[in-house]
Parts: sequence; C-alpha cells; structure tokens
Amino acid sequence: MRSLDQSVQRLSNLASKLNEATDKLNEHLAAAERRLSETRIGLDVWLNDGADRVPADPIAENNEDFFIVGWTKLGEQWRLVAQKFEHDFATTGFRTAGPQPLMNAPRHVRMRALPMVVTIVERLGDEAERWLSDVEKALAGSPTPPSAFDGGPPIDDDIPF
Repeated sequence: MRSLDQSVQRLSNLASKLNEATDKLNEHLAAAERRLSETRIGLDVWLNDGADRVPADPIAENNEDFFIVGWTKLGEQWRLVAQKFEHDFATTGFRTAGPQPLMNAPRHVRMRALPMVVTIVERLGDEAERWLSDVEKALAGSPTPPSAFDGGPPIDDDIPF
C-alpha cells in the first residue's frame, strides 16, 4: 500500500496530466467555435437525437437528466453551446435553464461534444441549403426593386413631405 505522500504525489501527477489534456480539449473546441463564427452563418442547430444526448451524470446508471449541444446565438455572439435538461418528477416533464457556452459545460460534456462538432457543421450546411433555397424562391417571386436615385435634382414628388 502507498503512503499518504506517495498517494498525493501520484494524484498530483495525474491531475497535472488531466488538466493538460483538458486544456487541449478546450483549445480544439475554441478553434472550432472560431471557425464556425467566421462563417457568419447565423443559423441555429441543436443535436437532440437520443444518441446525441450527453448524460448529466456520466457515472449514474439510470440518468434521466442530460445535456444537448448545438450552435446558437448567446447575447451578441454565435457559440457552441450546451443546455441541461433535468427531469421534473412533479410534472413528468423537463425543466431547463438557458443554454451556456460549451466551454463552461462540465468536462465530460465537452469531451463528448468534441466529435459532435462535425455533425453540427454538417447540419448547419443542410440548414444553409434549405434557407438559401427559400430565400432564392422569395426573391424570384418578389417585385423588382426600384432603381437607385440617379443624383439629379429632386422633383416635387420625390420629397417625402
């Protein structure tokens, strides 16, 4: 059996390695978030399929509480996010707080979310295609916009009062 000093030293070494690995995980998520933000896509996507849900407690066997991850606008910024859903036994439904930046989510959620970023990007692409098609249809059915003012002197009809 190890002494207390040996056990604490082992724990300290493991904590250092875990924190280093977590820093790398956070760097990958931050880089993905920056790249997504640079696209200026402006669309929401949430991964809410059963397989995409991240248990709120990774150790519990029967865990009804979970997180979902996605891409949405928080304040003035578009962010990778996590949102927790807690089973409400009184109503047999769920209650939730607003989404939080994924970078603020528990480590196990960030860890599970990293491979989901590709799915988020793919779904954003699918949404962008749908929106583009809808916008193009709206433009095709719209009247021709008025031509720009040519810079000549205003006519009485051009004065807005």
